[in-house]
Amino acid sequence: YIYLFMPDHYKFKKLEIIKNSKVHEKIIAGVFKYVGHCFGHLSLIHHLTFKGLSISRKAYRKQSCSYLENGEKVFRRLEAKDGLLVDFKELKSIKEIFRDCVSTYKDQPCLGERKILKETQMVCQETGKTSVKWTLSNFVWSSYSDVLNEVINVASHLKALNLNQNRKIAFFADTCKNWMVTALSVMEVRSTLITLYVNLSDSSVEYCLTLTEPVAIFVDHKTIHRVNAILPKIPSIKTIIYNPLETDDSDLSLFKQREDINFLVIDELKNQSQSTYSDEIDEPTLSDTVVLMFTSGSTGIPKGFKNKALNKGLRSLTR
Repeated sequence: YIYLFMPDHYKFKKLEIIKNSKVHEKIIAGVFKYVGHCFGHLSLIHHLTFKGLSISRKAYRKQSCSYLENGEKVFRRLEAKDGLLVDFKELKSIKEIFRDCVSTYKDQPCLGERKILKETQMVCQETGKTSVKWTLSNFVWSSYSDVLNEVINVASHLKALNLNQNRKIAFFADTCKNWMVTALSVMEVRSTLITLYVNLSDSSVEYCLTLTEPVAIFVDHKTIHRVNAILPKIPSIKTIIYNPLETDDSDLSLFKQREDINFLVIDELKNQSQSTYSDEIDEPTLSDTVVLMFTSGSTGIPKGFKNKALNKGLRSLTR
């Protein structure tokens, strides 16, 4: 039966799909409902085959607790009712955490990237704006062990250039595999990572770099020209690490002619190690500043956030 709900000045009207249904019609309708109900539960067969009928005890017990702190109610998981869980296998730094992952998942996929096969310029007929459409390849994956080798190679060059031991290295580029490899290399040698959004204005980028005084900066094909324009105002930067989309001589010539700038291409650093590097680098301490992260600047001047290895929130991510 289907009931139509009308306004108050209408009476409810009962609609019957089959009027005066007979017994055999009711039986046939019931069979169809039963068959449909069975088909709706076929997906459970796979679940029951591999996991059985075990019932999770967590589904029937309390998951969190709360307490008052500074007049506010704070919620925690029951496993962490006495404080944040900050220790994981007694690992105390991202360097140790990543190496533990490598030993556990050595040949498993770690980082993937897609190559640009074709770039097409498209013009919107209504607005006249030009957009770029990329044709991408399938993902090409690097295993944990391969990524570690690249990290160590880049770290060896950073150490050879004296970019280790609490030096600051800014990142002003789109995130990608090379971005992550370089970031892990910076942490490998106990330097500080400074992250800047690529959509920041030139004045905001200049403000962040002047404030933090990095000795090196990681850029890509989108940001290298912008950095070149403000570089004379940032005398602390002596090294450029370039991540090219495609090797473009015009980009490279910006810095190859300068004797005061050490220009490096990330692909060359990944594939060749410096013999001066060894694992005998001072281990990170809890007082080390791991990252200086700046906001997007959407509400004004970008605000910086300093995160040290001591930070319980950062360490609790390892659990």
